[in-house]
Amino acid sequence: MSEQSPFKFLSAYEREDKDFFFGREGEVELLYDKTFDTRLIVFFGASGTGKTSMVRCGLANKFPETRWQELYIRRDKDINAALLRMLQEQLAPFAPKQENISDPIEGLRLLERYSFKPTFITFDQFEELFILKPSEEEQKQFFQFLAELLETPISCKVILVMREEFIANLWDYEALVPSIFENRFRIRQLEEAQVKIVVRKTLQALETTKKIQVENSDAIADAIWQKLDGSSSGTGLTYLQVLLDRLYREEYRRQGGTPVLSANSVARLKDFDDLLGDFLDEQLLALEEKIGKKGVPIKLLGELVSNERTKKVLRQEDFQALREDFDLTEEEFNICINTFREMRIIKEYES
Repeated sequence: MSEQSPFKFLSAYEREDKDFFFGREGEVELLYDKTFDTRLIVFFGASGTGKTSMVRCGLANKFPETRWQELYIRRDKDINAALLRMLQEQLAPFAPKQENISDPIEGLRLLERYSFKPTFITFDQFEELFILKPSEEEQKQFFQFLAELLETPISCKVILVMREEFIANLWDYEALVPSIFENRFRIRQLEEAQVKIVVRKTLQALETTKKIQVENSDAIADAIWQKLDGSSSGTGLTYLQVLLDRLYREEYRRQGGTPVLSANSVARLKDFDDLLGDFLDEQLLALEEKIGKKGVPIKLLGELVSNERTKKVLRQEDFQALREDFDLTEEEFNICINTFREMRIIKEYES
């Protein structure tokens, strides 16, 4: 057994995590039903509620893979270019000599023809189209694509996943896509009963795999609810996973071997609002000691996270530029980046 935590921390649940995804069953069922009523869903909620996990794990597992051609797209530097790249990638196995796709509608027609199954496009962290210095032309082009798609008979559905505080930005494009507000789905913070279900079932599943030992899962669930309910961050799935991850790490360091988790283990933790800050400070201090450059790790991390608290999508050339800007050797830079990856607080897309 190692200190590598079995909990998700800041990573979203994927299709393969279905045996560990709990607490959202009712909402997943409602979202699944909605996909049969419409071709466009605006799926929104507060930061940390687990929007991506609900789509990529909960909803995805409602469809057999033979009936689910999923395209998962982040804006990158231009959402329209990102869509075309994804279509090109999906078409490559069927038509390796296919010329570069320039029209996403045509790309979707070809994908339907070759794959014989409907396409579900998830535009995750869709608020990036409004907050990461987009051009008006990029925005207009995307909503024109959306309007055209909804007028075609292509078997394709779209889910726009976004933080709720940015949903008002869609009003500017309601004239282009009149139905954009007709099918909204809001995911709320986890309620007490849901938090306790997630904790109990997750602990039971991990105990079965021999990754942990559990002493009274009901008492642990009660204690964790008290920690989360008293925090300013809320009770989203992401924050719950952060707390569970920290609980495991603290008990592993204290006990070694296969840690025994208990309500007393939870009581020993600091209040939740202090946990993330402490964890980040520890990691940054350790990085400074490793590379011998005080203050550089936190400045580097600042370049990897946007002002709106989203993970920036970076390419390999972006990493190279950052390494040069901070005067880091390749080894020093890789130490920092690998640590941030292990902490699951950055995400890069390489071309």
